[in-house]
Amino acid sequence: MSHHRTHNTYATRNIWAYDQPRLAQLGTRDVWLKTLRTAFDYLLIALLFVAPLVLGGRDARGHLVYELLVGLMATTWLVRSSLQRSSVWQLSGAEWLLATSVLLILAQFVPLPLGLLHWLSPTQAEVLPEWSQAADSLLGHQVWSTVTLTPRATLAGLVMFVSHATLFLVIVQRLRELADVEWMLRRIAAATAWMAIVGLLQYLSGTDKFAWLFEHPTREAHRMVTGPFINPNHFGHFVVLGLGPGLWWLMNLIDYRPKPKENQRGFDQRRRFDQQYGMYLFAVGFLLFIMALSACLTRSRGVYLAGVVGTIIYGALTLHSRTRSNRSLAITLSAVAAIGVVAVTGVYLHGHRQIQREVSTLVTGSLDDMDRGEWRRHVWAANLQVLRHFPVMGAGVGSHAEIYRLYFSQPVDVEFTHAESSYLQLLSETGLAGGTLLLAGLLLLMRWCWKSQVRSRGPRERAAATAVITGLAVSLAHSVFDFPWFIPACMSLAILLAACAHRLAQLSQALADTSQKTASASHGGWLRWLRSQELRVPAFASYQLTAVVASMLTGMVLTQWPAARAEHFWVEYLKMALQESPLAITAGQIDLEMDPAKLQRQRAERLQRQATHLRDVLRRDPHHALANQRLASVYLALFDYAQEHSANAIGVTQIRDAAIASRFPSRSAQDRWLAAATGENRKLLDLAYRHLVSSITMNPLEGRGYLLLAQVAFLEGVGTSGNTRLMHQAELVRPYDGGVAFEIGREAILAGQMEKGLIYWKRAYQQTDDYRESITAFFAASMEAALFIDYFEPDEMGTQMLFTVYRQNGREDQARIVGPMLLDRQLTQAKAAVGRNAARHWEKARAMYRYLGDNERALQCAQSAVESEPQRYQARFLLAHEYMVSNRWSDAVAELQWCVGRRPHDEELKTKLERARQRALMGDVEVAEQSKPKPAFQLPAPPLDFSQSTTAAPLSPTPSMPVPTTPSLPVPTTPPQGTSEAPVGQFTINPYASTNQTVSSNAAVGNSTLPPPSTTTTVTGSPTVPAGPVTTQWHDPAQPEARTAQPPSLGVPTLGR
Repeated sequence: MSHHRTHNTYATRNIWAYDQPRLAQLGTRDVWLKTLRTAFDYLLIALLFVAPLVLGGRDARGHLVYELLVGLMATTWLVRSSLQRSSVWQLSGAEWLLATSVLLILAQFVPLPLGLLHWLSPTQAEVLPEWSQAADSLLGHQVWSTVTLTPRATLAGLVMFVSHATLFLVIVQRLRELADVEWMLRRIAAATAWMAIVGLLQYLSGTDKFAWLFEHPTREAHRMVTGPFINPNHFGHFVVLGLGPGLWWLMNLIDYRPKPKENQRGFDQRRRFDQQYGMYLFAVGFLLFIMALSACLTRSRGVYLAGVVGTIIYGALTLHSRTRSNRSLAITLSAVAAIGVVAVTGVYLHGHRQIQREVSTLVTGSLDDMDRGEWRRHVWAANLQVLRHFPVMGAGVGSHAEIYRLYFSQPVDVEFTHAESSYLQLLSETGLAGGTLLLAGLLLLMRWCWKSQVRSRGPRERAAATAVITGLAVSLAHSVFDFPWFIPACMSLAILLAACAHRLAQLSQALADTSQKTASASHGGWLRWLRSQELRVPAFASYQLTAVVASMLTGMVLTQWPAARAEHFWVEYLKMALQESPLAITAGQIDLEMDPAKLQRQRAERLQRQATHLRDVLRRDPHHALANQRLASVYLALFDYAQEHSANAIGVTQIRDAAIASRFPSRSAQDRWLAAATGENRKLLDLAYRHLVSSITMNPLEGRGYLLLAQVAFLEGVGTSGNTRLMHQAELVRPYDGGVAFEIGREAILAGQMEKGLIYWKRAYQQTDDYRESITAFFAASMEAALFIDYFEPDEMGTQMLFTVYRQNGREDQARIVGPMLLDRQLTQAKAAVGRNAARHWEKARAMYRYLGDNERALQCAQSAVESEPQRYQARFLLAHEYMVSNRWSDAVAELQWCVGRRPHDEELKTKLERARQRALMGDVEVAEQSKPKPAFQLPAPPLDFSQSTTAAPLSPTPSMPVPTTPSLPVPTTPPQGTSEAPVGQFTINPYASTNQTVSSNAAVGNSTLPPPSTTTTVTGSPTVPAGPVTTQWHDPAQPEARTAQPPSLGVPTLGR
C-alpha cells in the first residue's frame, strides 16, 4: 500500500528504483528493468512457496530446485544491473566472511601435500592406514590426500553454501527501503502460513506421499503433521519462523490502518472498504491460528521450545520499545489468547496425551526426560570426539553421516545423518576454523539486530526489527537441539531474515552515516570506500561479472543434476529392499510351507529387481558410493545363487579360500582355474570387485565395503595377510559395527583363533540387533541357557529373544530357565518407568506371569499397567482379559465398556461385552486360592505394543523370528583345510556359518528350516554382510507381536531423524 512507502528520505540510491524521466528517454530499457524486477520477485516467491514442497529441500531433488531458483535470481539481478549505466551494490560487511568460508571448504576438497595434510588432520593416517602408503596399498596405489573424508558430500556442501551466500547477497541488493523489508516480512509470514495449511491438509487427506508427490522408504506422510518435510521438527521450525512476522503483520494492520482512496469517500464505498479491511484482518488472524495449530500437532518438544522463546522475545521487545498502541496490544493479546484456546481445544481432541507428555518433559527441565535413551547426548559426544581428533579443519563438510560412527559406541539400529545440533555439526565438519567463522558471523548478526532495535529512527523500524529478531532467535535457539540449518527450506528463511536485519541496521544509521561520510571526505579513498558500504560498478564490468557468475551457477547446478536424476531410483530401490528383500519378510508375508526351490527362485527374482534399480541409479549417478556397494553385494548374492545351481556348488567364500590355499604360480593360472570352477559366473565376481573399489574410493569410511572386498580381493592376488589388513581397516573405520565384528570373528575362527573369534562375536551380539538375532538362533539350538546368558550377557530385549528362540525350537526346559530372569528384568523396568513405558513393561510382565502359571500376579500386573496409563486401550483390554480369566465378570464388563467407547465400530468387541454381561447377571464368582475355574470362553489378549503404538493389531498366532537370509548354498560338514570346528561349551561352531544362517529344530525359522550346526549347515547369500533391511520379530510368550528394526547399513534414519 502506498502509505507504507515512507521514511525513504535517508535511503541510499536504489538500483531497483529508477529515474522516470531518464528512463522515458531510454525507450524500452525501463520495460526490461520492470520486467526483470518482477521476474526476480516471482522467483523469490517460488523459493518461499514452491521449493519447500520438495521434501523441504532435504534430498538431491530438493537441493537442485533450491540451487536452480537461487541461480536464476542471481542471474536476473546481474542482468538488471548490467542494463544500468552505473549500478550501486550494497555491501553488508559479511562478504569477507562468506568468501573465507568458501575458501575453507575448497581447502578441504583440494589435494594437499601429505606433510601439510597430516598437520591439518593428524588422525587421518591412523584411521586410514591403507590409504597412507601408496607403495604398499591394497587399493590400487592410491593415497588419500584431502582433508575431507567424503569428497562427494563436501562438493555438494560447497554448492549449497555458495547458494546460501548468493541468496543473501542478492536479497541485500533487493531490500533498499523500509517498505521492501515490510514486503519481505509479509511474504515470509504468508509462506509459513501456506506451509501450515499444506501440512494440515496432507495429514487430514491420509496420503502416504509427502506433498502428495514424493514417497519416502521408511516414513508415511499421514502419521504426523509434517507437511512436505519428512521430519516434523523441521516442519514445525519452518512454521514457527513465521511467528514474529505474523504477529508483526497483525499489529501493523491495527496500528497503520489504510485510508480509503479519494474515489472511496462515499458511504457505500467506505462501508465496502471497512468490510474488506475487516476480512483482511480476520484472514491474518486466521493464518496465525493455523500456524499455531500445526506447530502444536507436530508433537515436537524442540518446536514448542522455539515457539515459547519466540513469543517471549517478541512480547518483551514490543513492550520495551513501546512501538505499539494500547489498542493494538489489547487486540493482539486477545487474538493470541483466543488462538491459544482454540488450538489447545483442537489439540485436546486429537492426541492430547502425547502432546501433554512432550510438554511435561520441558516443564520438568530434566535432560533424561527430554533425551530418552540418551541418543542425542551420545551423538553430541561423538561429534565432540570428532572435533578432538580433527581439530583444525574438521572431517569435511557433509561427512557427519560417516565420521560420527568412529566414536558412536552405542548399539542402535539408526543412522544419524546429522548431529542433532547445527552448532556441533559445523564444528565436527569444519573444525576450529569453521567455528571461528561461525562465531564471527553470529557476532555480526547480533550487531545488526542491536543497531536495528536500539538505534532505529521510528516505531515502524523498531516494529519490523522486533519481527526479524524474533525469527532469528527461533532459528538460533532450535539449532542447539536440532539441525534446521542443514534443511534448505528452513535455512532460506533464516537468510532472508538476516538480510532484513542488515538493511534495518543500515536504515537506523542513515543520518549518522551521512555525517561520517562528510567528516571522512578528507581521508584517503580506501577509508572513504570502506565507510560508504556501497560499491559503484560500471556497466561493462556488470556484463563481465554476469557472464562469470551465470557460468559458475550453471556449473553448480550441473554438479547436482546426476544425484537429482538418480534420487527417484534410489528411493525405489530402498522401498523394494524393505518390502521384498528376504531380510525383510515377516511370517505374514511368506508361506513357510512353500517349496524351497520356489523360495530360491523368488529370492533370485528379488535380487535381479534390486540389481536393476541399482544399475538405474549408477547409470545416472556413477559416483553414488553406497549404490556401488549395494550392487556389489547383490552381485555376490547372485553369484552364490548361480553357483548353487551349477555343477560345482560352492560359494564365493569357499572359492576364495581354495584359491588362496592353492598358491597359484600366476594370475593366469588362477584365472583358468576360476573359469573351470565358475564358468560364466566369474563375470559377477569381476563386477562386484569393480563396484567395491569404486565405492571405497569415493567413501573410505564405509567399513562393510572392505568386508566385501576381502571376499573378492583374491581376484587381484590378495592373500590371507591382505584380507587381514582389509578386515583391520574395516574395524578402524567402523569400530562399533556389529557386522564388521561378526566377520572379523568368523575369519579368526577360520584361522583357528577360537577365543578371539568368540570375543568378536560377543561384540557383534551386543552392538546390533540384526546380528544378535542370528547369533541367538545359531547358539540357542545347542547351548544351555545359563552358559549363553553368562557369556553373551543379554539385556532385556536379548533375553526376550533368547526366550522366544528356545520356545520356537521346542526347548521348553531352557525357556523356563530364561523366563524368571526375563520377568525380573521386566519388573525392574516397569517400576523404574512412568506412563506408557511403564504400562508396556507391566504388560510384558503380565504375559510372563501367565506363561509361568501365576494368574493372580498376572492380574496385578494388568492392574498396574492401567494405573500407569489409564487411557491406554491395550492395557484396559488386557485387564478385561484377566478379569474374565478370574471370573470377575462385573469388573470385566466395566473395562470392556471403556474399550467399546474407544472402538464403537468393533463388532467382535461388542459381542464379547454382551457375553460378559450375561455372565455378570449370573453372579460373580470370587476367585478362591484353592480353585481357579476357567471361564466359559477365552478372550484372546491383544498383542503387546512393543512399538509404542496406542492401538493393538492382531497378528498371526504362529511365532516366528525371521533372520537375514539370502540364496542358500550347501556347505560340507567337514570344513576345508585351515578351518576349525572346535567345541565351545556344549555346542560346536562351523566357521562357514555366516550371519545369514538360522538354526531350527522343531519350528520353521525365517524363510527355511535348517538343521542344527552339529550336522549339515547352510551358508546363505552374500556370506558376510546383509544387503538390506532386517525385520527383527520377537514375541511375547502369550501374545506374539512383531518388532521391526532398521539396520544402519540401509542408510535411512528411522527414529525421527
